[in-house]
Amino acid sequence: MSYVLQVLLSAQTKPSYSWQHYFREFLVFVRANLLVAAIISGVVFVLFVWLAVRWLRSDEDEAEPKREKTKPKKKEKKIKPKKDKTRRARDKARPAKSEIKAEKDKIKQSRLEAKAAKKEKKKQTKLEVRAAKKDKIKPAKVKVKKDKSKKKSKEKRGEKADIEQMTEADYELITERILKLKGKGTSVLFAAAGIKCLPVTIPVNAAIQLVSNKKRCLLIDLDLKRDSVAKAFGIRRDEPETAEVRPRSRNTEFKDMVVWPAHNFAITKHMNIKVLVEAASEKFDLVLINAPYLDGSPDRSQIALAAEYGFIFTQTVTQATRLAELLKSSGCKLIGNIQISDTKPQ
Repeated sequence: MSYVLQVLLSAQTKPSYSWQHYFREFLVFVRANLLVAAIISGVVFVLFVWLAVRWLRSDEDEAEPKREKTKPKKKEKKIKPKKDKTRRARDKARPAKSEIKAEKDKIKQSRLEAKAAKKEKKKQTKLEVRAAKKDKIKPAKVKVKKDKSKKKSKEKRGEKADIEQMTEADYELITERILKLKGKGTSVLFAAAGIKCLPVTIPVNAAIQLVSNKKRCLLIDLDLKRDSVAKAFGIRRDEPETAEVRPRSRNTEFKDMVVWPAHNFAITKHMNIKVLVEAASEKFDLVLINAPYLDGSPDRSQIALAAEYGFIFTQTVTQATRLAELLKSSGCKLIGNIQISDTKPQ
């Protein structure tokens, strides 16, 4: 009891300090130890932030219901049957040697049968072709006596399958065939047995029609007797004072149409028509050659060799056959065998 009383008395005797006293002592301590004070204040700040964040998260969790996490279903493993690796099981699984041989024999037989079927088909086709050839019976040649008087009249009329009847106004038929020809610098020959067979209006009108179809055209005239193309376009012969005269092409009223008059060949005194056509084929789309006297011309083979295609203008069958053979031997392809009705030469 005496010890307790002493303690109590000592507590009563000690002076009592207010909170202001302790706060002052704390400030004195802080001033004395700034580093310690900074560390303590930092720790207090971190604790305050941590408590604030935790409080906010607790509010969010209460507002949103908890989501149940669903675990993905595991794939069911396929249970494979265990292979029996014993020798007896292997022997049972393997086919017998006799079965293997039987399968190989079947494959060989099928191949042999296929080859035999192919051979039989080939034989049958050959036999069918031979039979078809034998079945084609050629018509028997029957000799019929022809009346010579009728034959002569037909020749005069021109009644033959290869010959086409037309007049000098039907030049559109010629232009249509020429326009079907392909290639640049194509040369076309207008071959005739005389002036009556080929009036100058046919090549001139044909050239004009070709120019209207946007074709650049050169018309070469071989009418050395009359110089008909130059007269048709009103072209006069050059008469210079000098003795040397050079032949030249002449322009016409039509933009893309050029004429090589017949009097140019009289100036040079020789006809090198092939060189002229080859040079003109580089500049012009079409080269037309007017040869009304080709059947009787001494240079007929040279003229025919210069052209790629040709028209024949005749009045009889004999004239047509003669000119057709000439073009064929010269390599000039015949694209028209035309018979002109009797007209006065122009």
